[in-house]
Amino acid sequence: MDSVANSFLIKPESVYAFTDSTVVLAWLKDDPKRWNTYGTLNSADCASRGLRPEELVNHELWWIGPEFLKNKIQDQFIFQDLPTEALRETRKNVTVLHTGIDTSLLHKFSSFTKLLRVTAYCKRFSHNTRKKAERQLTFLNSDELRNALFALVNIVQQDAFSEEIELCSKNKPVSVKSRLRSLKPFLDEIGLLRVGGRLRHAKIENGRKHPLILPNNHVFTKLIIDYEHLNNLHGGCQNVLASIHRRFWILNSRDAVSRKIRKCVRCCRVRAETATQMMGDLSSIRVIPQRPFMKVGVDYAGPIMLRRGKGNAQQKGYITIFICMVTRAMHLEVVTSITSEAFMAVLKRFISRRGLPSDIYSDCGKTFVGSNKELQKYWKVQALQHAVGLFLAEKQIRWHFNPPASPHFGGLWEAGIRSVKFHLRRTVGTMICTYEDMCTMTSQIEACLNSRPITPMSCDPNDLEALTPGHFLIGDALTSIPEPSLQEEPESHLTKWKKLQKTVQQFWKRWSREYLSRLQQRPKWLNLKPSLKIGDLVLLKDERLPTLKWTLARIVEAHTGLDGVTRVFTVKTANGLLKRPLVKLSPLPIEPTED
Repeated sequence: MDSVANSFLIKPESVYAFTDSTVVLAWLKDDPKRWNTYGTLNSADCASRGLRPEELVNHELWWIGPEFLKNKIQDQFIFQDLPTEALRETRKNVTVLHTGIDTSLLHKFSSFTKLLRVTAYCKRFSHNTRKKAERQLTFLNSDELRNALFALVNIVQQDAFSEEIELCSKNKPVSVKSRLRSLKPFLDEIGLLRVGGRLRHAKIENGRKHPLILPNNHVFTKLIIDYEHLNNLHGGCQNVLASIHRRFWILNSRDAVSRKIRKCVRCCRVRAETATQMMGDLSSIRVIPQRPFMKVGVDYAGPIMLRRGKGNAQQKGYITIFICMVTRAMHLEVVTSITSEAFMAVLKRFISRRGLPSDIYSDCGKTFVGSNKELQKYWKVQALQHAVGLFLAEKQIRWHFNPPASPHFGGLWEAGIRSVKFHLRRTVGTMICTYEDMCTMTSQIEACLNSRPITPMSCDPNDLEALTPGHFLIGDALTSIPEPSLQEEPESHLTKWKKLQKTVQQFWKRWSREYLSRLQQRPKWLNLKPSLKIGDLVLLKDERLPTLKWTLARIVEAHTGLDGVTRVFTVKTANGLLKRPLVKLSPLPIEPTED
């Protein structure tokens, strides 16, 4: 108000201040921090706070202004006492928060060398201020660094072993419950706690004979372990322990050193151990009985060399493997290319022989991804051109892709590829076959694989024949000896049909009793482990590169499975986002940062 009054040429005799807020009036009488300003008598607020034009027509505050402007100034009570109801709302709820921040010198540095030098400079500053005639201005010498080390050790020991130090200062033995009882500690000439031990008469330096005692979980101890680990060029536990024991004796030193080495980022990048998780439950497509090849997995094996024509010209070939997810029956096709068009032709041949599948499972190969798009176009065109297209549209094939770079998600067809290669190496070897010969060979391998038992064989001659995928295809193993004709039997056709149906049902009953029980146990990945979290820093495993060149990434999204366990993650690299399984990620011992 003084600055406004001084700006006028004529000095005002009296000054009256108007306000639209009673809170301001109370403000002038009390601490301003107690009140929040909010006025309801400001006529400018009618337009700025969004009144409609029809509301402004008869709005008195907009056209006339506040009521107190029409009254005499002398009649107004500028300072009014607050009513009792208002005073009840003036109470405050005060919450006192205490932030536990350790401001000691030991927690300010992540390097033992830097901590030691800063401590030495602090002691030098104290010395120079007390003894100006003996000021030291040159670089730090060994005595100053040694005295700084002793000062830090003294702080740590006073914090961790105060009771033991008090007893030793009185020449009393430590308590029977003390962690230092087996070390027979004593105080040296400068008051530091050292190991008494049994090496008093050994011809070794005093630091190794009576090392300084340190706790295993103190921040100063961790700095010493990091220093010795780096000083020994990321040496192992034994190497680091040998260096530490020249001056210090850390309680439970092996565990402390091993724990710190496991958290060394450089060592973790060299070891690069990928994460694992408990094996998931079997999907419903594996344990619910359905007709063979209703739900199939598909993959390629190869390449194999094929002879083209009568000359020596050669071309690459591949084996397409279809495997039933329920019965493990296999269907093999030889192709000369892995394009989407070639796979569409293979799929048509498969459907013509084995029936229309409802679901196809594969990895994220470019061939299958392209075929999925072509397949969708194919079904749409057929639905428009043919009468059967409506049925195909209702029963169209659903394509399911596994996460990228995760072959273990398709372990069923990967095992089938291994079985095909097993027979192919032993029959064909290095021989180069023609396309026709290879088709014949793969058909024979298919018959062998569909005749292999899917349940354990029994040595009892009275037991039934082992259950094979062929039993679900033709009622018997594909390589079994044909049985004699039953056309001359006097049974009716209906009786034969019932017997056949009973046989098929018996196969499924054995499948449920013998085969499913074998799938109950987990062969590996038995324990549930802590999952990675969003924000964790990981390495992307690449078998083609050494571990130090694996790509660095950060987890940005987790894809949880049906059992509530996360085995697939989306990670962010310098080149973009990637979707990878857990077994392709190697976590680094770095805490995630909060944005």
